Amino acid sequence: MVQFIDVRTATAQKEDAQKIAKALVDQRCAASSQVSGPIESTYWWKGKMVTAEEWVVTAKTRLELYQKAEELIRQLHPYKEPGITAFPIVAGSPSYFQWISEETAMQETEPPLHNSADRKEQIIREFDNVYEQLVRAATAAAKRGVEIQNGEWGPREILAHIAGWAAQATTQLPQVIKGLPPIAYASKAQHAGLDEAANDEFIALIGNQAFEDVLNIAHKTHLDFVSMLRTQDKNNFVPNHYVYDRMKRVIEHHLQHAQELDQLCY
Repeated sequence: MVQFIDVRTATAQKEDAQKIAKALVDQRCAASSQVSGPIESTYWWKGKMVTAEEWVVTAKTRLELYQKAEELIRQLHPYKEPGITAFPIVAGSPSYFQWISEETAMQETEPPLHNSADRKEQIIREFDNVYEQLVRAATAAAKRGVEIQNGEWGPREILAHIAGWAAQATTQLPQVIKGLPPIAYASKAQHAGLDEAANDEFIALIGNQAFEDVLNIAHKTHLDFVSMLRTQDKNNFVPNHYVYDRMKRVIEHHLQHAQELDQLCY
C-alpha cells in the first residue's frame, strides 16, 4: 500500500503559492514543499475557455495526512474551488521516507485549538490573510487596467464594497454582542435588495477617486475592524456563536472576491 504522496495545487499569484507551501510545512502537514512556475494553464471558467499563468505547489507527506493538508489548502487558497490532487510516490530512498515520517509525525504531538482564545487568534489571522490575498488580487487587476465593465465590478468597486461592509460590521457587531438582535429580513428578496442598495451607496461614495485612494480607505476600515475584534471576549469566537459564524462568512466572501479579481486579470 502507498504510504507517501505528493499533494499539488496551483494559484494565480506566486505569493499565494508561497503562503500555502510555507503553511503546509509549518503545520507539519508536509515534510517539504516546492513552488514552481509560472506555468500556462487552460481550463473552463463560467462557460469560457481560459488560458492563465499559475504557480504550482507540490508537498510531500504521508497518505494519512491528505485530509488535513487539503483542509489547510482550502483555508488559504484564493480560489472558490481550488484544484487539489494527490499522487502516490511509488518508490524512493528508505531514509528519505523515514525523514518524511519523522517530520510529519511531529504535528501529531502539537495541541489542537481547544480553547476559545486560540480560536479567536486563528480567526483574526485567517481574516488578515484573506484580506491580504484580496488586496494583492485587486492591485494586480488595477495594474492591468481592469475597470468596471457591463455592470461587473472592477478592483475599485470590489474594494469599496469590502470597505463599506467592514465599516458597517465594526459598528454593528459590538451592538449584537451586547444584545441587539441582528437584522431580520422578511424574505431573501428583501435581503438581496437591501444589500444591493447598500453596495450602490458604498460605490457612489468613492466617486472618481483613484484606486490607491480607495485602497487606503479599505486598509483603514480593515484595521478598524480587526481592532474591534481584538477587544471582544474570546468566548464570542466559538462555533455557533454569531460572531464566529459571521466571521467565517466574511472570510469566505473575501476569498470569493479575490478569486473573481484573479480571473479578471486574464
